[in-house]
Amino acid sequence: MSPKRKNPGRYGVSAPPRESMPEQVEWASADGAIDYLVAEGRLEHVDPASAPAVDMIDQAREFLAAAHLSRQSILTRPAFINAYDAARQALTAILQTQGLRPRGGDGGHHVLFEAVSPQFPSNLGTVTQFDWMRQRRNDTQYPSGSPPVSMIEVDDAIAAAEAIIGLADVYLYHHA
Repeated sequence: MSPKRKNPGRYGVSAPPRESMPEQVEWASADGAIDYLVAEGRLEHVDPASAPAVDMIDQAREFLAAAHLSRQSILTRPAFINAYDAARQALTAILQTQGLRPRGGDGGHHVLFEAVSPQFPSNLGTVTQFDWMRQRRNDTQYPSGSPPVSMIEVDDAIAAAEAIIGLADVYLYHHA
């Protein structure tokens, strides 16, 4: 089940196969964590509209399609970064439906993990994938002497992004 879309399949990007999406998502309120992140200025309140969230999921699928294309071309760095961006957009969509948005600056992407992970205790393994991707993406985009992204890391990142998008789809279906 995915949220109703204004333009399903736009740009040739389709929804993930039904079998890759979780049947149910256990969601838990994380008010304490959210309140802390807002007070720290790392999250801000926005209009909790579902249309921007659905657009973000569509963008996540576009990034995922780009990751697949880059992977087929054996371009590991862009494949990994696109998979990461797909996961990032999906997590941002979850927060958008809650009327929240990460603020820019240092740690702007890490706050996604901090805000979303306590909300999905039964899917924590899925959400945790974003954190290793975030750390590895930093290594690839900012000179650090790290080895190049491997094809195994690309495959793992694509699988993680697909799972995170599936999680966000189910969440949006029930909460948007």
